Amino acid sequence: MYLKPDAIYHARCEQPLVLIRYVASAGELHFRCRFCGESVFLPEVAIERVERR
Repeated sequence: MYLKPDAIYHARCEQPLVLIRYVASAGELHFRCRFCGESVFLPEVAIERVERR
């Protein structure tokens, strides 16, 4: 995944990711790609390390 000013994108298919939910007990953000359907889980502490383009 990578971050652009308008959204977080799926690196594999270059499409915006949709935030599905935040799992507070695990501290994870759950994203889904509308294009390919893949789920992406990101620990909230890693959000600041997401590449910016």
